[in-house]
Amino acid sequence: TKGWNAYNLCAGTRWKVCPYCHIHGTETFISDPMTGDYRPQIDHYYSQARYPFLGLTLGNLIPCCGQCNGPGFKHVKNFYTTPHLNPLFDSENIGFRLESADAKKIDDPVVQSLRAPVAECRISLFPLTACAKTNASLFTFKLTGRYQLYTDEALRIARNVRERRALQEMLLPNVEKHPDPTSRDQMRMHLFAFSSALGLSLAFNPDSDQDYKNHPTGKMKRDIFLHARDE
Repeated sequence: TKGWNAYNLCAGTRWKVCPYCHIHGTETFISDPMTGDYRPQIDHYYSQARYPFLGLTLGNLIPCCGQCNGPGFKHVKNFYTTPHLNPLFDSENIGFRLESADAKKIDDPVVQSLRAPVAECRISLFPLTACAKTNASLFTFKLTGRYQLYTDEALRIARNVRERRALQEMLLPNVEKHPDPTSRDQMRMHLFAFSSALGLSLAFNPDSDQDYKNHPTGKMKRDIFLHARDE
């Protein structure tokens, strides 16, 4: 009667990307509260059917995407008996890397993958620290399979970084030979400014541990970028 409900609350959340998969937006907007012609996805981490007293508990409501909350994914799974990563309480624990689709063929799968066709590469998802909840989340939300659709994007990011690194390595000796110290400093600054340039192509700052969270597949893109830059 006061025109307030859980959807109004979730519409004001800071993050707008599904915290289970980080692929789709949460779409917490309400088109028309009176007609109810569009209902955003709000997951009950602990099922309200099994745990009705948690049905309206704020710490149990998680804006997510329809795919993660739908049949074949979470749906009616009991996250109390089989704990999964809880986006409201658990630290992020899934990492991404690009590797060869058949690591047995080569000695260094990462280096090889950056020179291979997309069909021969895959995105590997792994727990940053050993954790049963992370393994459960990877399995329930089918994250490894779903992320293979973005292999070409991951490969593009990695190749861009490597090409800029190769350019740096080629030009840096010439910079160091320049007689003017001020000019050398300016040339170094421009030469090593590839992070911000590539960051613009990612639409967020990859050196920030927060900026990527409102961009679909942002965690994958950031991990691929940082690994290619820092390897």
